[in-house]
Amino acid sequence: MFLLLAFLLFVFPAGIMAENVVQELPLSGWQQRSWSEDGVQKLVALPAAAPALSMPLSFPGRQEFLTTAFGGADDWARATHLELRLAIPEGMPQSARLSVFARDRDFLWRQVRLPVTRDAAGQMRLLLPITGRGAEDTWSSVGHSRPWNAKS
Repeated sequence: MFLLLAFLLFVFPAGIMAENVVQELPLSGWQQRSWSEDGVQKLVALPAAAPALSMPLSFPGRQEFLTTAFGGADDWARATHLELRLAIPEGMPQSARLSVFARDRDFLWRQVRLPVTRDAAGQMRLLLPITGRGAEDTWSSVGHSRPWNAKS
């Protein structure tokens, strides 16, 4: 089971300081998505519990979690990075990958795919740029070749 520990928008000068956090995004509103054999999706709400959100995993297989509760457009316009902190269980398969998908206001999809790793504290921290050249280099386009647009 993953635990989502933090979901933040912030301005990243030289490090994360409390005054640089634009918004701590809610851990409520997350859903687990699964697909039937005939391609019909099923969404199940995940109960939000402080201080972390439990995301159940089973292997092998594809696990999907999504949210539409992600703050206001003004917060995203001010922020430079998106941070996700996850508690990673021991014994994760070496082949496990984490994909973060985002859709902009033009309904264009982008993704970041990374191997699942754990630090000494058993956590994985994703620090994803959402503006400028860093965002262009980090996020891959999905199904389109339009350039990254920070105003989207």
